[in-house]
Amino acid sequence: MISCIIDCSVAVSSFLPDENSAISEKIYLEMEKGLNVWVPSIWWYELNNVLIVANRRKRISELRMIEIIELFQSMPISIDDNFSFDVFKTVNSIATKHSLSAYDSAYIELAMRKNATLASLDEKLIVAAKKEKVILFK
Repeated sequence: MISCIIDCSVAVSSFLPDENSAISEKIYLEMEKGLNVWVPSIWWYELNNVLIVANRRKRISELRMIEIIELFQSMPISIDDNFSFDVFKTVNSIATKHSLSAYDSAYIELAMRKNATLASLDEKLIVAAKKEKVILFK
């Protein structure tokens, strides 16, 4: 079975009520069927930051924030921990070529390296992924 890389925008859409997405719902259904989901290590920091900011802005309660953390903790999400200079150089190259952040480029690099689909709601990231011939999760 092919793997899927999910970015923070997909995860966020699953718990912020005004950002619901059919893609995130489909990802979670596919995960129940055995879809292999990977994230770069930066994903946990991005997700954590979104939770903290959402709580500060009163979009979610502290209790809901803890529930969301526990929910993601229970999911079969694999964390890529490859911190080699080859990865570093590829992320840098993608970021430079497409005017992306290194954080966003990490998702494309991981999808390329794992020969995986990419699930994102970030238009700039999607455009760059298409240019890099990364297959998007639909």
